[in-house]
Amino acid sequence: MLGSIVLGLCLGLGSALWQTQSVAARSEIKPGAAIEEPGMPALPPADGPQPKVEINQLHYNFGFMERSATGTHAFRITNGGDSPLRLRKGPTSCKCTLSSLEEQDIPPGGTADVTLEWRAKGEEPHFRQTATIFTNDRNHRRLELTVDGVLVQSLNLNPPQIVFTGVTRNEQVVGRSRLTSSIVKDLKVVNVTYVNAETADLYDVQWEPIPAAELGPGDQGGCEITVTVKPGLPFGEIRQTIKLETNVASAPPAELRVGGKVGSPIMIVGPVEWNSERHVLRLGFVSKATGAKRELKLMIRGPRRAELKFGEPKTDPEELHASLGEPKDLGNVIMVPLAIEIPPGLPTMVRQGTPQGAVAKITIDTNDPEVGQLEVPVSFTITD
Repeated sequence: MLGSIVLGLCLGLGSALWQTQSVAARSEIKPGAAIEEPGMPALPPADGPQPKVEINQLHYNFGFMERSATGTHAFRITNGGDSPLRLRKGPTSCKCTLSSLEEQDIPPGGTADVTLEWRAKGEEPHFRQTATIFTNDRNHRRLELTVDGVLVQSLNLNPPQIVFTGVTRNEQVVGRSRLTSSIVKDLKVVNVTYVNAETADLYDVQWEPIPAAELGPGDQGGCEITVTVKPGLPFGEIRQTIKLETNVASAPPAELRVGGKVGSPIMIVGPVEWNSERHVLRLGFVSKATGAKRELKLMIRGPRRAELKFGEPKTDPEELHASLGEPKDLGNVIMVPLAIEIPPGLPTMVRQGTPQGAVAKITIDTNDPEVGQLEVPVSFTITD
């Protein structure tokens, strides 16, 4: 029992002594000092010359800034000490805030500018960006630099994107958008550039002022943008961004996106078995006794639709029959019927695009070198 009492007293005294030493150690941290972090420059000897941070400001209010624009501000740092002041780049608030500083040494009495650069994004009306600078000043190991302000949008595009659907390669199409300003009455487009330079010569952009009576609430001025896409775009997706520079000096160029798809002048429509996305006629199981008949319609579009001609259909396998009917002018398209038949009495056959058999095909030559050969896949299985 006596031994237990002595042991308890010793443990209690040891714990109290450890707590007293910990509090004393924490109390030695000087005001303005910071916990050491990775990337901080080494401190000079405590008994030698010391650097001293002198900065013109830690916070800067940028005021009004255009949304999506890029802003910069330089913070000036002076070394008021008698030893070189070392600056190192620390963390920033996000990827859109950059410090021009990587590492830099400022001699005694010297100065340096640390420039912050950021892109004002987001839908919030205010922005705030921060960046940290590490130093070898014992009393200023971290400098937290902050910029903030209010986001405004002087230019507005409505709609911001023009989408062309059902466009053929040899067709000219026109789209429109309205560019308005909340600060300038006499809005003008002073320059037009294209992000996709390969197809830039196939676009034409014109603009004309919008009468004051036709402007919306809050709009001081505006102009209607007319985009003409000339014939010649390649088949596939339309991807273009048109940058419209205006006489609003503070605003970045308005970006009008143009999208859509340029397709073949021949569009195929048909019954429920026709899968337009995968471009295949799926007949499933076909009875050997009855066979099957379907009709697809070849819809020819575009300004040269009357000039496009078809050759005689060819089939693989030869047991599959296909024939073209008489063309019919429907106004803006010419319709040509394509009759497809699996005659009754054929042997069991699998043409489903599996190891048992490839998909059957109907091929039709055209007189248009850009269209080339038209191919219509047909999948089926003939059973008893």
